[in-house]
Amino acid sequence: MIFVSKINFGVIVNCACDSLREIIFNSRNLLLLFVVVFIQEYVIAPLREASEMMNQPVNILEPFIAISNSGLFVLVIPILYMVLMSDFPKMSGNMLFALHRTGKLNWLFSQYVALIVTILLYVCFFLFVSVLLTLDIGYMADGWSLIATDYDKVLKEQAGTTIRSLLPMQLFNQMSPYKSVVRSFVCLVGYLFIVSAMELLFTIIDKKVWGYFISGFIISAGAALCSLNTPYMWLFPMSHATLWLHYDALERAEVFPLFFSYCYLFVSAGIIVLCSFLLMKKNKIGTIEEVDV
Repeated sequence: MIFVSKINFGVIVNCACDSLREIIFNSRNLLLLFVVVFIQEYVIAPLREASEMMNQPVNILEPFIAISNSGLFVLVIPILYMVLMSDFPKMSGNMLFALHRTGKLNWLFSQYVALIVTILLYVCFFLFVSVLLTLDIGYMADGWSLIATDYDKVLKEQAGTTIRSLLPMQLFNQMSPYKSVVRSFVCLVGYLFIVSAMELLFTIIDKKVWGYFISGFIISAGAALCSLNTPYMWLFPMSHATLWLHYDALERAEVFPLFFSYCYLFVSAGIIVLCSFLLMKKNKIGTIEEVDV
């Protein structure tokens, strides 16, 4: 069967909007409320305590930087996203009808559009919540707070504890907060896209459970290797999504070039997307005849 379909951007947008409505109004999104409590407990509370002890404000961008560079959160964030997106795309009769009406190529494009939008919204949620929770004790500027840079000097007896693990020297010694936010955002989006695109790939070949297994392995193995700080961690996307791992703690030098991480994330995502389009015509979904719209 010929895998040719008329690309129709209007159809792609409409189909993506339908998928987005199902995702946004899914009751699983209530789990995000527990994430807010998690962020408050493990990120905001230590920063508030340090702010009170030092009598200094926090840069409101620093909590998001801490979240996106924390080994714990970079493990939790993709796992939670997998749970929230566990029934995407819905393999129902309505979906099969939409596939027949729109064509395979348009449908698959729309699913990737929906994925990208949901990933952006998901990461923006963490940014918004972290900023909102520190508005009363913070400021916004392209400069690190004294809590980030001088915590060890002012509170020597507390050196090496929570604040330093939240905001490691590899970040504030290497770049400004604005650059750190943008780079962390891009890397985290790339990481989530790889994991979610992997699940979509296995879904369209009717092996969704295997998609969960492989995505889970990628996340857990990456987390374990990053915690050991072994060179093998660069085989997995988690290390490439964790900004501070790329830099030396004392010298202004890269341990692993960030440009290579961008290439790794982009190429890996591209390979998965390409495979999904090539395999589309060889599975159950692909047996439905294409129609022009």
